[in-house]
Amino acid sequence: MRNKYEGFCYRCGKKVGVREGHFERFQGGWRLQHATCAIEHRKLRENNKKRSPDKGGEQDAR
Repeated sequence: MRNKYEGFCYRCGKKVGVREGHFERFQGGWRLQHATCAIEHRKLRENNKKRSPDKGGEQDAR
């Protein structure tokens, strides 16, 4: 969900304005991230899944 209050992104540390990011529950509190940081993190995670043989991704043919 989009944020109603401004704060700081836990991924990049920069200020997140109202409705510029997403909030989530974390350890009994709330934390924010930029929408762009969330998209970048998702891309990195998907790329790592494709490369990692122990996570069900592509495997070396050795």
